[in-house]
Amino acid sequence: MKYIINNFNLFDLQAKLKNFLSKNYKNKYYKKIKQKIFSYINLCNDYYINNDKFLLKDLIKKYFKNKFSTFYYWANRILIAYKNNDFNKLLLKSTIPNNINYQYSKDVRQNICNLYFEYCNKCAGGVLSLFYNLKKEFMEKN
Repeated sequence: MKYIINNFNLFDLQAKLKNFLSKNYKNKYYKKIKQKIFSYINLCNDYYINNDKFLLKDLIKKYFKNKFSTFYYWANRILIAYKNNDFNKLLLKSTIPNNINYQYSKDVRQNICNLYFEYCNKCAGGVLSLFYNLKKEFMEKN
């Protein structure tokens, strides 16, 4: 099996993962990481204990709630981390950007600012006056 670690390395992996989890218990995503790791370990244990009774498909349904892509994703990550002995790759990272302007280059932001100030000079107003005008029209309609 490509995604199931062999029986001899399973206990070593389990010890290393528990050590990794104990070091990172303050992580924001600790519970989610722990759940996926223990689901994988329990699946591997069950696979070797009940080899004749269950297929891998049945175990994935049991431990990963029938989400095959989640199993393959986490199994691949765990096996790569075990092979490289670098379990920090298992940590989940936030997708929220640190900088709200992360998607715009400096040149694009400069062009937007120039257009805004040009608009302000022509129309003698800015974002605040535009907001008040829209608010006044909205109140008149209601």
